[in-house]
Amino acid sequence: MATPVPNNTIILYKDDNTNIELEKIDLTQYTLGYVHALQESKDEATYVRYNLPKGCVVTLFDNHATLDWPNLKGAGRVLDLIGDGQEHAVNLKSCDLNDCASAFLWRNVDLDMGYVCLYEGAEFTGNYTTLFMSEWELDTVHNIDGWHIEDELSSIKWQGMLDTFTVELYENSDGGGRRYTNIARGAGEVRSLDDVGFNDCASAFKIIRLRPVKEEIKEVIVENYVPTNQSRKVVYELKGTNAGSTPIKPAIGVKVSVIETAEVTVTDTHSSGGAVEAGYTHSKVGSDNNALDLTFGFTYNYEHSESSTDSLEKEVVLATTIDYEVPPYSTYIIQWYATSGTVDVTVNTTATRWYTQPLAGTEPDGEYYRRNETLTLSFKGVLCVENAPYNDDEPISST
Repeated sequence: MATPVPNNTIILYKDDNTNIELEKIDLTQYTLGYVHALQESKDEATYVRYNLPKGCVVTLFDNHATLDWPNLKGAGRVLDLIGDGQEHAVNLKSCDLNDCASAFLWRNVDLDMGYVCLYEGAEFTGNYTTLFMSEWELDTVHNIDGWHIEDELSSIKWQGMLDTFTVELYENSDGGGRRYTNIARGAGEVRSLDDVGFNDCASAFKIIRLRPVKEEIKEVIVENYVPTNQSRKVVYELKGTNAGSTPIKPAIGVKVSVIETAEVTVTDTHSSGGAVEAGYTHSKVGSDNNALDLTFGFTYNYEHSESSTDSLEKEVVLATTIDYEVPPYSTYIIQWYATSGTVDVTVNTTATRWYTQPLAGTEPDGEYYRRNETLTLSFKGVLCVENAPYNDDEPISST
C-alpha cells in the first residue's frame, strides 16, 4: 500500500502503478502565483497523486510558457488539481496529458463562487480547462485565443455556481456570433454541445453577475466589547518651571491624535463582485476593562470587484485643557496618555436585496423579488480604547 501523500504535496509517477516516483513537489517551497518548471518529471509523468488544502489549486501545463495569468494563451493542454483536504489521484492518460506535463502554477481560489470545466470531447472526455469564477473579472468578455480548448469545446460540467452568476460562451472572440447561455445556478452539465448546435466553436466567455437593484444592509452593533493586549503610552508631554515665589496657573491646551488601523473582511454566500466599503465607530462604555461599544456599517460598490476586504485608517483627535496650579520654586511635568487595544471580532448581519428575477428563497415585492441574505463580517484592528485618555492617577507631577 502506498504511503499517504503529505499535505501541500504533489507526487508524479512514471506509470499508473506508482512504481516509479519521478518527482515530489512540496508547494511550501514554491512561490505562489508563478509558473515553475517541472524537473525530474518533465514530459515523463503518467500518474499524479496529490493532497492539497481546500481552495488550493495547482495547474499543470503542457508548455512551460510565460503567462498573463489567468489567461492560458500558450499554455497548451492543462489540468487543474483542486484541493479539498483529501488525497486524490489522476491518470494523465484520461485527460490527454500523458508524458507532456512540463510546468505548474499554484494559488488559492475561492471555490464557493463555483467553477466550470470545459472538455474537448463529448461525454466529458479528453483534455479540459477549468474556469474558476473568482479568478475572472465579471461582466467582461474574455477571449480564449491561443488556449488549447479554443474551438475544441464539446461538453461542459459546472458546480457550486452562485445563483446570481451565469456564464455565457461565444462563437467569436469579441462576444459575437452564436452563444450558449445555460450555465448557471448550482451544478449542471451538457454531455454534448453538438446537441445544442455549439460544438467546437467556443472562442470567448463572460461571467454575468445578477446585481440587486436595491439592497439594505443592517448595521452591526457589538456592545461592551473588551479589546485585548491593551497598552498605554505617552502621546504628549509638557515640562516647565515656576521660579517665582507665588503659585502660577499656566494655560495648558492639549491636542494630539492617535491613528487607528483596521481591516474588514465580508463573506457573502449569495453574491459576489462588489468591492467592500466599510466604516465603524466606537465609544467607551465604562471604566472597567476599558470596554467599547462598536458599530459597523458597510456597503458594496458593484461597479468594482477588487476585494471583499477593506483596509481602514482613522485619525482620532484627542483634545482638552488642563487647569493646574504650579507651586512656587518648582518644576512640573504634564503627560497625556492614550490607551489602545486589539479588536478581533466576527459577527453576522443581514442584507435585504431586491432582484429583477426570481431566485431561490425570494418573495415577490412589487415588480421585484426580495430575499434576506446573511453576511459574515470579520473586523480586526487596533483602536483607541480611551476616548479621553487623560490619566487621572498621575497626570501631573511637580518638584
